[in-house]
Amino acid sequence: MFDHIFSFVDILAQHGISHAVISPGSRNAPLSLAFSRHSSITTSTIADERTAGFTALGMAEQLDKPVILVCTSGSAAYNYAPAVAEAYFRRIPLIIMTADRPPEWIDQLDGQTIRQKDIFGKHVKASFTLPDDFDHSDKVWHAQRIINQAALISEGEVKGPVHINCPFREPFYPAKDWKPKNLPIQVIDSVENTGNLSDEYLTELKGRFVTAEQVVILIGQNQYDEELNKVLSILSRKKVVIIGDVVSNISVKDSIKHQDLFLGALSENGKKVLKPDLLITFGLSIISKNLKLFLRSFKANEHWHIDRSESIVDTFQSLNLHIKASPLLFLKWLASIEKNVNTKYLESWKEQDDITNQVLSEFRKQNQLNELVATGIILEKLNDCDVYLANSMAIRWANFYNTLHQNVRVFCNRGTSGIDGCTSTALGGASISGKPTVLITGDVAFFYDRNAFWQNHIPENLKIVLFNNSGGGIFRMIKGPRDQEELEDVFESTHNLTAKYLADEYGLDYRSINSVNALKEEFTEWVNSTKSAGIMEIFTDKEDNRKSLEELKSTVQSTLLTQ
Repeated sequence: MFDHIFSFVDILAQHGISHAVISPGSRNAPLSLAFSRHSSITTSTIADERTAGFTALGMAEQLDKPVILVCTSGSAAYNYAPAVAEAYFRRIPLIIMTADRPPEWIDQLDGQTIRQKDIFGKHVKASFTLPDDFDHSDKVWHAQRIINQAALISEGEVKGPVHINCPFREPFYPAKDWKPKNLPIQVIDSVENTGNLSDEYLTELKGRFVTAEQVVILIGQNQYDEELNKVLSILSRKKVVIIGDVVSNISVKDSIKHQDLFLGALSENGKKVLKPDLLITFGLSIISKNLKLFLRSFKANEHWHIDRSESIVDTFQSLNLHIKASPLLFLKWLASIEKNVNTKYLESWKEQDDITNQVLSEFRKQNQLNELVATGIILEKLNDCDVYLANSMAIRWANFYNTLHQNVRVFCNRGTSGIDGCTSTALGGASISGKPTVLITGDVAFFYDRNAFWQNHIPENLKIVLFNNSGGGIFRMIKGPRDQEELEDVFESTHNLTAKYLADEYGLDYRSINSVNALKEEFTEWVNSTKSAGIMEIFTDKEDNRKSLEELKSTVQSTLLTQ
């Protein structure tokens, strides 16, 4: 068995897979040893499977190649589920290999035995089960085919997680002097569809694009792409409205950045002026709730969504056309088209955006420490780094500002928008990129994922900005839970924790911040320090944070009304 297992690992290596994250166990020993002993595979050992899953996700996001996850049988596999779901909705490639009991022992009250077949349901692109022995050549061929299929599907035209369930019989450990044989392997390759459209179809789309006067291009969550930014800049100069959230990773001079704030403040007549004739979208999820509500209420006459996936995505309930093509290639083609557009339309969007930006700039100058002010100060100082944003309020504070230097890439687990694994993902990403990496997180997300540090190598290039308001504050921002008398008991996770002891335990550079002046004085030196990974814990008050957001929204609304 051990030689065959090693041959499967060799197939994965031939597909360019170079990293595996292993959680210790006995039944998965054949896999753990095979990956550890393969010269082309770098392995990491992480005991907590949930942390391991998100760490692998962070690695795969940086590598843009599948990362292997290996665990033992039983509930261990279930602990990968949050990261697997995140990877599925983010289209991040993972290959999850779960050791299992042979099929005859399922439901026989044997230890560490659950129903692992299809355990991740619809949150993987595909699920396979290896043969439970390799006594027949057909079984070997079948197993090698499964390994090839898993690699090709995971890193296919639309990337994502793939599950391989691996039923193993004892013995799980080879002889002490075992060295793998070079068994013959079959490596299957594939050519991706470029997504090019026919000339006839492009001519039809060109006519529809040219006649549309009010055009919006909206980018969802997307990886940073310099070439894409250049193409979007060309379209912006043609007076096409370019809109993106902070996770869109776009850097276009006249793009719209503060839509979530001003669309929540505009009157119905003000919104009507901004209604698009043609809406073109690509990328993944949108953060801005007010933008989603606006586009669902003031539907575009036409909505094209560019996505090579087979799935139909109609976020704004107005989809007319699903264009199965490369967004970059399609937008390059759009940028080559001469068209007359309504210049006043872009000016209307820019006017609201510029006014909101001025209000934000004034808020950033305040001397009272709260999360809104602190986020503005931090984002202004970040340069030449990767920024990971935790879910809940951290991503929202950053999205309100949505202004970063061009050489900053932004990451966030918006596939499922969960707080689980935010720190592990940043740690995994930092370990691969080697770039200065800054995680901005809240206390609930941070302490929930404190096992992220339970591994051998914490990358020194990781800095964590931790907003600690003693229990999270997002439910104070939402109408509904904030009005309930059970707000603190049921919705908030009140605590008296601090990260100082965790930092001491893992040898991290720790700073405690209680004022705006201290933040301004210490942040630049701390974030640029290369001595070790570090945590800067910024203490704020939940109610102060709520009031600052309410004041911001009120100021934006009153300022827009007076223009």
